[in-house]
Amino acid sequence: MKEIKSERYQDVESEFRFYEFNQDTYLIDKAINGAPPYYTLYAMDGDLAKTIEVDGKSHWGDGLTWSKAEAKVLEVLSGQK
Repeated sequence: MKEIKSERYQDVESEFRFYEFNQDTYLIDKAINGAPPYYTLYAMDGDLAKTIEVDGKSHWGDGLTWSKAEAKVLEVLSGQK
């Protein structure tokens, strides 16, 4: 999984990063306005985003660091392909 370095954004509610995996684009959204922060994973199809569950949940990873969240996403995406 490769992060698209130029595609990082943050506002008062969330930080999100885009990634490429097997020629598909994914977005990890980290909600930072809650305690603890949590993540949401989206598969991008043009301007449309489809939520992908991680650990059986659409919002997951309470309190994880970015690197641990990325590892969890890679695990999920590797299992899908």
